[in-house]
Amino acid sequence: MSQKSKIGNSAAALTVSKLITLSLSVVTAMLLSRSVSLDVYGTYSELQTIVSLAVSILALGLPNSLNYFLPTCTQEEKKTFLGFYYTAISIMSVIMGILLILFRGAIAKYYGNPQIVFYSLFLFLIPWSKTAISSRSNMLVVENKIKKEFLYCVANAVCLLLIALLLFSGVGNFKIYMNMYVAVETVFTALVYFEAYLSADKRIKPNLNINILKKVLVFSIPLGISTAISTISLDLDKLIIGFLLDEQSVAIYANAGKELPISYITVSFTAVVLPKVVKNIKENKTANALDIWKKSSEICFIIMSFFSVACIVFAPQIITFLYSEKYLEGVSIFRIYSLVLLFRITYWGTILNAFGKTKTILYNSIACLVLNLILSIGLYRVFGFIGPAIATCISIGAMCIFQLFMSARLVKEKILKIFPWKNFSQELLVNVILGTAVLGLTKIMNLGTDVKGIVFAIIIGIVWLVLYFLIFSKRILRIWKELNQC
Repeated sequence: MSQKSKIGNSAAALTVSKLITLSLSVVTAMLLSRSVSLDVYGTYSELQTIVSLAVSILALGLPNSLNYFLPTCTQEEKKTFLGFYYTAISIMSVIMGILLILFRGAIAKYYGNPQIVFYSLFLFLIPWSKTAISSRSNMLVVENKIKKEFLYCVANAVCLLLIALLLFSGVGNFKIYMNMYVAVETVFTALVYFEAYLSADKRIKPNLNINILKKVLVFSIPLGISTAISTISLDLDKLIIGFLLDEQSVAIYANAGKELPISYITVSFTAVVLPKVVKNIKENKTANALDIWKKSSEICFIIMSFFSVACIVFAPQIITFLYSEKYLEGVSIFRIYSLVLLFRITYWGTILNAFGKTKTILYNSIACLVLNLILSIGLYRVFGFIGPAIATCISIGAMCIFQLFMSARLVKEKILKIFPWKNFSQELLVNVILGTAVLGLTKIMNLGTDVKGIVFAIIIGIVWLVLYFLIFSKRILRIWKELNQC
């Protein structure tokens, strides 16, 4: 069997890349959160949220089209498609940047933060950077150039870490840091175009082919709207906190409510699995497609369920270690978002996406957003600061269940047969039992958030992790072997 066909190995390589990148990103966040005040970090978080929303709303789902169209393109078709794609995202990114600059005053007014208007360069260039860099990842993964993606990801993260280290060391101020941030991202964005040039055998030509445009937009617009709505739904709690409370609250919520980097394990598997599932569906091999999806999801569940429970148990120590004690007010938010990891074991729209049912994903996302909005407002009144986080958790769970139900109907299978639910329940039960025992131990030890408490938490966590994976090592190896044979 060729290396190209080994899904598990490709996903593992991409996961290692993501984990190294995200480890560096965590260190960057640690430095940044300790280098600036809560107010300044709140402004930074608001800018990142604005860009994230702009890209998800205005990108029209185009980055997702690479995973769908490239796997079935001939070499000549690929040249034409890549020329079209990068022309389209370039034009779209310029439009995004101009709109953000034009509306920066309104954005500042919404947040009650006049500082936002001083970051026009960030607002103009970073949407382009985010769109292009996500495109590079999809393009290189489809072409099985995992090593290149690894190098780009790590190099980008190292550069961002270095400029955060300069700020932490007292070199320059936050505005200088933001300008350096934009410079780094612009360089790596330019490299994306260079990779597209190489992928097209150095014969790429800018174009806006009408036939390709129609095909891509039919697929991508519903998915793009769905992605936009999902992003709004995910960031809705932060938007509500930003509107109702001050920048300090935004800063605490931004870090405590940040989805944990471990979720990128699923992102890596999805990047590798989705093209395989699409190809099997197009060849009418639905059973094979479901088998790939099922096995990759169980691998992710084994990993994610452990980290979900561990993060709940060690929340105070993790918050202090990552962001310092001034963020401890967000421990409850952090624990709620740790529960969300249980819903991040897969991309629940995988089968719907493979069948091109992007409208179904869209309708699901709209329902999720409406539910989240209603719950966020209602639960904020009941629970206060943590209410919107609870609403996000509930709405994400509802979205996953709906997409799974629709996927089962599409492939004419019972929901109970799509996933190994019995295995999931066993793995979760083991985690709950071990987690309860460890939580009891932390109470007996009166584990605090000082250096001693954090060191003991790390030692206990490592022992717990080793014991857990010893319990499930045979199952993991068996699934891994089967996945590589798919």
